[in-house]
Amino acid sequence: MSALDGVRSAVGRAVFDTDVVRHAIEGFLPVAPRDGEPNLAAATCSALRARALWSDRDEESALAEARRAHAWCPEFVDALDLQVRILEALGRDTTAVVGQLRAYERARRELPWHGPALLTVGWIDRDTYVRVYESSRQRRVLDRLIALRGVVPGVSVVASVVETEPLASRGLVVGLNFLDRESWIRVSIDGFAFVPVADERLDALVAHVVAVLGRLTAAGLQTYTLVCGKGLCSAVDEIQATLLANGFTIIVYPSQTEIKESPSDRC
Repeated sequence: MSALDGVRSAVGRAVFDTDVVRHAIEGFLPVAPRDGEPNLAAATCSALRARALWSDRDEESALAEARRAHAWCPEFVDALDLQVRILEALGRDTTAVVGQLRAYERARRELPWHGPALLTVGWIDRDTYVRVYESSRQRRVLDRLIALRGVVPGVSVVASVVETEPLASRGLVVGLNFLDRESWIRVSIDGFAFVPVADERLDALVAHVVAVLGRLTAAGLQTYTLVCGKGLCSAVDEIQATLLANGFTIIVYPSQTEIKESPSDRC
């Protein structure tokens, strides 16, 4: 049993044993995250503390602790579920919290991983997303590609503009594809980079793609092609020219999926 499992077991006993509830409340003291980094252990402890307070019929403190749990780790949606139950117990409106949960669930389905979804619904800001979430994901991906460099001849970049509903927000998603020559399996890494689209001018979108290509080049990785999806596929020639002007001699072509769609829906 891990230390965290032990904590969960302890609070499980506490909520059914009123003699130890207060000891449980005093014992679950989460450590604040460092510089915006998500801390699931702290969030879990805070949620357990909220349950203990709720068991002790201190709903207001329990609600505050449940909110703190979500602040410790925004992707820890159990903290929001707990907030809903406590609000219901207090006879208060749950519309706002339930709306947040639904918006996140929708964004999570439509975006490649939870980092962009957290950013899209406003649970983290752009700086935190780039510095904490995306940078960590990119390091892991680049380390993996560098380790496979001997069997991965090159990388294909895939870029498209996505829109999430009901938030009506747009973002540029950049993914990577590569062929592992040891297994002959084509590997796709969705969401290597994600940028909210505030400026939909082509040059602004391409600038973000160029930045990704620069990171791949700096890591010693060869990029062969850029596949343009929705929002970019109608401007292949312009994108090709911009990349050449920036020193990238790669082939740019539209996604076959976008070609098959009707002209009104393509880009």
